[in-house]
Amino acid sequence: MRTHEDTTIYGRPSDHSRYRRQMALPGMSPEAQEKLSTAKVAIAGMGGVGLACAGYLANAGVGHLIIIDPASVRLEDLPEQSLIDHSDIGTLKVIAAKRHLQRLNPSIKVTSEPLRLATHTAENFIRRGDIIVDCMGNWQDKLSASDVCMQQGKTLVHAGVRGYEFQIYAMIPGRSACLRCLFADTGIEDVVSSDDAALGTLGPVAAMAGSFQAIEVIKMICGLGATPATNLTKFDALRRYVDQIIELGPRSGCPDCDSRAPLDM
Repeated sequence: MRTHEDTTIYGRPSDHSRYRRQMALPGMSPEAQEKLSTAKVAIAGMGGVGLACAGYLANAGVGHLIIIDPASVRLEDLPEQSLIDHSDIGTLKVIAAKRHLQRLNPSIKVTSEPLRLATHTAENFIRRGDIIVDCMGNWQDKLSASDVCMQQGKTLVHAGVRGYEFQIYAMIPGRSACLRCLFADTGIEDVVSSDDAALGTLGPVAAMAGSFQAIEVIKMICGLGATPATNLTKFDALRRYVDQIIELGPRSGCPDCDSRAPLDM
């Protein structure tokens, strides 16, 4: 016999049963699930990383996903993108992704933008999300996202994939370094001019990166665990372990970081 509680939580009769297993976890109370259902997460990039992240956030019950990507699905994309299939070739990635995400969870809202997250589009896109997720392969676009997130005080969950390795970083304005500080030791010019596609990508590695991003986003929304604001974590999938965790902070004199007052988190 179905109880009144079962039929009224989150607006759809099936939702309470759908999320029962994750709500059984410590910290994942009905109140935490409600936070997920009212959250707005903006995801930039619908490649292998972005699709994995979006899929897990949709299944977790994040109420509104806002996705952006200018490209169409190509045959060479399929090995790293588990959410789309051969029938999607030639379709805009955001259109194919929206269709599949709403099949995964019909109770969520998905807004798609077939645009590149460049300087002139970043402000409006980032303004619409509570948390921004960087799943892009273009480093200049990553830096544009970082700049605007710092200006607007929005948290950016960054992932970068190269070969068998990926890295995860939560940029929290007022607490952690921006991406320009993050890549300062490498040299911004080297980062921006690098061609990740030429290095190749293994589908499960991209999916791992997106999965880790989804975990960080869920933690932030629900207030679970700790999100080290100064840690860049690198994973080596070939050797099957965390390669290194780098403690870092804003560079002295960085105009983006210096403009942000410390936040109480």
